[in-house]
This record gives sequence, structure tokens and C-alpha cells, in this order.
Amino acid sequence: MGKQIEVFVDGSANGKELVKMVKENACPKCVVTIYDAGASGSDVLEKAASYGVLSIPAVTIDGKPIDHRKLRSGKIVSASRKHQERQA
Repeated sequence: MGKQIEVFVDGSANGKELVKMVKENACPKCVVTIYDAGASGSDVLEKAASYGVLSIPAVTIDGKPIDHRKLRSGKIVSASRKHQERQA
């Protein structure tokens, strides 16, 4: 089963670029969900905050925030693993 990847954006160019990068690098079994605060407002911000996200754009994998600046081609799952290792 793939990872649940959630991308929180605000309609900015940075957010659009992040969505593109995540979609291009997600595994075929991964489920990518995009939340746009510009379109949905406070509901999106509340959902992001429930994961501990402090600012957007942001990415979570299986409900855990990751540093989206470290995402590179083919590195979505490894970014998640590194975050989990630091949390342990």
C-alpha cells in the first residue's frame, strides 16, 4: 500500500511548484491529496495545524509533516523515513 501524501498550499507560485514536484515524484501507489487554503480557507489551515504544520506550503506523509525543501527527485519516501528516524 502506498503512502498518503497531503500537500497544503495557498495558491502561490511556490505552492503550485510544490504540487508539481510531489506529483512527479510520488510512487504509483501513493495517494496525493491537495488542500488549497486560498480556495477553502480556515478548514485547510485547521487540518494543517492538526498535523503540526505551522506554515504553508507544506507536505505531510501519512500525517507527519516533512521538510518539503528537502524533497528531490525520487526522494519522497526517503524524506519520510528520515523524518521518522529523527522522531524515534
